Amino acid sequence: MAISTRKFLWSWQCPKGDNGATNLRAMRRHTGVATTLVIIALLILPSLAFTVIAAEEADATLEARAISVSFSADEMVTLIWRNINTTDVGLLDALHAATYEVERFAMNDTTIEQLTTISSGIAACDGGDNNAACSAKNHSLSWAPPEGTDGDFFYRITTHQSSGSTTTFTPGLSQTENPQSEFASPHWGPVNVSATYNSQSQSTTIGWDNLPDSGIDHQIWIWRHSEPANRDNWDSISKSTTTVLFTPTSSSYIKNIEAGVERLVYYSVTYDNGTFSDTRFLRDNTMTAPVYEDTIAPELISPLTADHDAESGITSLSWVSGAAESGLSTNIWRAPRPITDLGENTVVNIATIEGQLTSYDHVVGEGELGNFWYALTLEDSVGNQISTILPQHPNAGPIFESTVGAANATAPTNVSAVQSLGMMTTVAWEDVAIVTNAIYHIWVAYDGEITQTMLDEGNATYLGNVSAGIMSFNSPIPEGIEREIWYAVTVEGAWGGAVATYDNRLIISGQNSMITPLAEDNLVPPQVTDFTATFDGPSTTISLLWEDVPAAQTYQLWMLTGIGLLGPWWNVSEDSGWVLIETYNTTGGEISTSMVHAADQGQYAYLALVTADAAGNIDHHLYGEGPVEAVALDSSPPQGIFEVFVNQTQVRTSTGSNGSIIDLGEFADGDDVSVRISSYEYISETSSRVAGTTTWQTHNISTLGASLSLPDSNGGQSLHHSLEIMLVDDNNNPSTFTLNYSWAIAQTEEECPPPEDYCDQVCNAQTLDTAPAGCSPPPCDCEVISMGGASDYIFPGIAFAILAFVIISTMVAGRTTENEEKVYEEE
Repeated sequence: MAISTRKFLWSWQCPKGDNGATNLRAMRRHTGVATTLVIIALLILPSLAFTVIAAEEADATLEARAISVSFSADEMVTLIWRNINTTDVGLLDALHAATYEVERFAMNDTTIEQLTTISSGIAACDGGDNNAACSAKNHSLSWAPPEGTDGDFFYRITTHQSSGSTTTFTPGLSQTENPQSEFASPHWGPVNVSATYNSQSQSTTIGWDNLPDSGIDHQIWIWRHSEPANRDNWDSISKSTTTVLFTPTSSSYIKNIEAGVERLVYYSVTYDNGTFSDTRFLRDNTMTAPVYEDTIAPELISPLTADHDAESGITSLSWVSGAAESGLSTNIWRAPRPITDLGENTVVNIATIEGQLTSYDHVVGEGELGNFWYALTLEDSVGNQISTILPQHPNAGPIFESTVGAANATAPTNVSAVQSLGMMTTVAWEDVAIVTNAIYHIWVAYDGEITQTMLDEGNATYLGNVSAGIMSFNSPIPEGIEREIWYAVTVEGAWGGAVATYDNRLIISGQNSMITPLAEDNLVPPQVTDFTATFDGPSTTISLLWEDVPAAQTYQLWMLTGIGLLGPWWNVSEDSGWVLIETYNTTGGEISTSMVHAADQGQYAYLALVTADAAGNIDHHLYGEGPVEAVALDSSPPQGIFEVFVNQTQVRTSTGSNGSIIDLGEFADGDDVSVRISSYEYISETSSRVAGTTTWQTHNISTLGASLSLPDSNGGQSLHHSLEIMLVDDNNNPSTFTLNYSWAIAQTEEECPPPEDYCDQVCNAQTLDTAPAGCSPPPCDCEVISMGGASDYIFPGIAFAILAFVIISTMVAGRTTENEEKVYEEE
């Protein structure tokens, strides 16, 4: 219905030239009550049961009328306006040809800024409108301001006529009177959302980029829907939650698609912090183009036949019917064993043909050999096909195919065997030249030559395999065996460069199967039971001795250095750290030999003898102490430890190395002095002699060492003594030491000279000699002329009396200084 709003409209008009800026400043000062009433009227009056007829508006400019704008909570701007109300036929004809353009701008004082066209080409009247519908026709426009908008904006509507003229902008008519406050929060959600479907894994990968400043206190929601999403239809479209990710840094998700699905879908990704989720889709966090998900694989049900022509090398395949639908293709598969799973690495796709064909000829590659199986599958446009071949699906085999020529070219040649070691037989052959990625299989029989029938019936024993280029195989011989044995070698590989391999078990007597047997002997000779070894340090020679073992031909001498918890079981081999030193031939009877081996002080070693016979039978696993001997490889002289005892009480301990001179000290004549001699290592011999003599005296050695008493002073005649000591360790390394000591002769009081004689002697010689041992020297005053006799004692007494008088006088007179005290003390 038509609504008259003239009494609410402002009559001021602004020429278009100044874009309505002249009066806008004055308009802002009004309360805006009129604008508010207009909006209310536009919203309420259309619902009334009666009609208000607007006044005739004969305006040749066709300027829009009754413009109003509002901003909603969902951050949308809505504009409402109408055509002029007229019955003028000429004006109505012009309205039918006119269009509107909506613009938005901000004001900075009197200057228009940020002028932006919101929409243009809006028909004033639709083609089907008659004049009554065209006159005063209402228009509305909704649009979303750009994200991050925060400001006040005006809107205006320009009328474009066919003549090209436009109207002026009148506030309240074609231009808003007051600014509209708009705030559009920035986009909060992922960007660059995309999805890719993988038919092989039947999964869709959804990917996106996270906003750098999106925070971490939110989840990521992934939605699936069948139509494009936008802010207007999000609440109404049918959608489902694919998943919720609780890791805010996730940027992709793989969705497994259920079976039996064929659909076009869209995915959207949003953030949600529990109170807000931005579903305005201001950026590309929703897909604009769908992804095609298809998990329905087509099936072909038909029998398959295959026939190989050896002369042409072609295998012909045929089946009853092809695909019933168009747009499908047929995959042809080939494998050296029955095909059940297309994912096996031996299953090869040899061709892809149009789905409605029913035959195919496969040209077998040159040099191929073996049994092969074939199968067919259908594939649709996204790559769906069955992966498991069931009996109802087209499959055929085995089909024997050969393009190698002569049969003897497919088997190894010159197969032979020799017992190389006592416990090992080496089988040798020459490889086949026309096979790649070859594996050679080794067979054995104990009751005759290996024939084709014996191998086919499973009467030959399989030993193992080796790769191409090795051309030998070591077969262990069980201990204690003596027998005849036959060997054969067959080959498995890719023939003619094919990916698939074929196990060719062709037997050609004398070529890849031995005619003459090998005699295997694996009786290990007994081990040595009485092996001894000693090490001589000075010559660094190891002396070896053992009793010959009749069944042995050679003896291997092994050495293991270091101290370990070894035995009684010994694995004498390089793997256990042993080193082979020498190999000796048997001589019969007792065997004695030696070897020179330099070593450091304190190095220990185990020596072991391992027996071997003429066939090379040898056992490195020894038991007990018979074949193994421990020796100390010590070439260093031993150190000496000397403990001195006086009257059975230990008073001193000294140590020394070879050539050391040790001072034991001075002892009182008459004391019982002894020395206990020992070492840090085992000592086999301890000897002593008086320095200057040539005869050594050997001493008994106890667990604590050897003890000897020191010779006395011989009644005071010999006060200073020297003893030479020699220690010999168990490796015959000698050390010599020199022990020096002296005796002190005690003197009695009767032997001390009279005081007067002592002082005369001292003063005459003008030397401050000491008194004999045990005597107390009297004070002597050599500056006083001795009067002899008692005067020698009277004058010193007077001197002491005078000194005492001086000291007492000084103390009475006053305290002396430290220097004065020192003078008195010296006097």
